[in-house]
Amino acid sequence: MDNIDLKVFVTVAENKSMSKAARTMAFSQSSVSFRIANLEAELGAVLFRRNRSGTYLTEAGRRFYYYALYALSALEGGRRAVQGCNETPNDSVPRIGISGSLSHIILPAILEATQTGGSPQAAIRTGESLDLAIMTAAGNLHFAYINSFFPFLPLLKSVRLFEEQIVFIGPKNRGLTRNHSIHYYLRSAPFILLKQGMPLRELIEKELFTPLHQRPNTLVEVDSSHLIRIMVAEGSGYSLLPGSSLWMDGSDDGIEIIPLPELSLKQSFYCVYPSDLHESHHQVLNQIGIFIDPRIQKMKNKYINMQ
Repeated sequence: MDNIDLKVFVTVAENKSMSKAARTMAFSQSSVSFRIANLEAELGAVLFRRNRSGTYLTEAGRRFYYYALYALSALEGGRRAVQGCNETPNDSVPRIGISGSLSHIILPAILEATQTGGSPQAAIRTGESLDLAIMTAAGNLHFAYINSFFPFLPLLKSVRLFEEQIVFIGPKNRGLTRNHSIHYYLRSAPFILLKQGMPLRELIEKELFTPLHQRPNTLVEVDSSHLIRIMVAEGSGYSLLPGSSLWMDGSDDGIEIIPLPELSLKQSFYCVYPSDLHESHHQVLNQIGIFIDPRIQKMKNKYINMQ
């Protein structure tokens, strides 16, 4: 396999279509099919299942997706590193990555830490958890706060910040009966979920949809939990999010938590950093942690009051 094979695989996975992937990459559809077939033969596994509604990753495909993204991202990171090898970064300034779903918890804690002398300044990078983890492993970030841990990344240590219950949410005050099972909602209601490949979506696919042998009949995919909250509050559909996503001030307006006894999913949130992190940045990391813990407890109390 080569990087083109990996790009084709990722593009098919994200577009859920061989033909769309071919158009995106300016390839013929037969060329895309040929590369996917060769990749499956080399790996000895079927990566996609195909039906009338599209092309979807199998369990083997979902597992390989992370590694393909890592390989492509690492190559891109290497290219950027070579192009910028004459630049001298200011290592005295901590470079911190934050997943969007944690920004409302981590950013205020960083601000409090800087105001109390933890560090005079900080460089913040937001993005998806996998990208931030890769950047940390590559040395582009000193540490990152993410919503998944990727054990295949080398030389990274992790600290679990907290574990959060995944809750089912819908539009508030719609006058609908709420005593339905998850099967009813999957069959009858529109769902708004994060796109495939994102940690929460992978958790939902593996731990909920696969055991139930059922997926939403109507599904809209987006790339941020913030957009999900907006769409649910406007009455566009239902979703599954960690309770921490509802901790933001005002984010519960128009949103109702719907109890589902059969729903027992939990998601963990982590801080990751390289094993050779400099002592000065360890001190900054510890200082930020002092302000994260009380914020987590405060926000959890707010979430409990919402239920």
